[in-house]
Amino acid sequence: MTWLMRLIRGTTADRVPVIALLCVSLVAGMIGLVRALHPYDLGFYEGGSWAPSLMAACGRNPYDVRAPLEPPYVMAAYGPLFYCMVGWGLRWFGLQFWSGRLIALVFTLVSMWCVGRLTWRFTGDRGARILSVLLFASQFPVQFWLGAQKADFPALAFGLMGLVLALRPHPVKPPLIPVLLSSLAFAAAFFCRQSTLLPILVAILWLMSVHMYRETALLAGSALGALLIPIYFLNEASSGGFLWQAFRVQSGAPCSLASMVATVRDVASSPVRSRHEITIAT
Repeated sequence: MTWLMRLIRGTTADRVPVIALLCVSLVAGMIGLVRALHPYDLGFYEGGSWAPSLMAACGRNPYDVRAPLEPPYVMAAYGPLFYCMVGWGLRWFGLQFWSGRLIALVFTLVSMWCVGRLTWRFTGDRGARILSVLLFASQFPVQFWLGAQKADFPALAFGLMGLVLALRPHPVKPPLIPVLLSSLAFAAAFFCRQSTLLPILVAILWLMSVHMYRETALLAGSALGALLIPIYFLNEASSGGFLWQAFRVQSGAPCSLASMVATVRDVASSPVRSRHEITIAT
């Protein structure tokens, strides 16, 4: 029975989760659309992605070691795949935010589908699938970043796609081709946002825990190659600038547990405050 049929002909127990999901999706869609059409920066330093994105779309290396040291002083904190996606929108439509925000919205929908797909695959329960998508869509980080031109949702979507391709409930073994494709999805997630390594570890640990050692070795080896080969060429082409901008510069950022706790407390006490006043401590 489809979701529509559950809504029309189902019992009250069938209808409640579907109605809840539709309500959350409607609210999230309205928030995302309004933000996508907003002509100015939402407070996430979205404009900071323009310069490296245009460089990537024009065939220039945004990680060139000289770029942050010479005018116009371009820093590239995210991965090249994200900058290419944003950059082509800028080349086709000029300086604007809506194309990058729509890309983020599309990847948010892909993430929702992946969450539902994984839940259905491992539980076989339609209610659990709806609940998982509902919980994902109603999370504070999703609502907070929804519709923003950020690398987080593309990276999350690619990571979840990798999990959909690689994971099967025990004792079903995943086919080798999807395992290889999952390594490409994990690499795409990394090259959107370089901190997106957890999905690879989850997939490898799951395969090891169910004694699928051949699949584990295949995934680990292919993912390692899909990561290291582009990293090597990106770093060589930028005279070491890729690793410097992606990891060394950010590793020097100050960390404060007290600042993080204070930020969470401020957001919880005043969730509607302007984004421009919120700094997430890392």
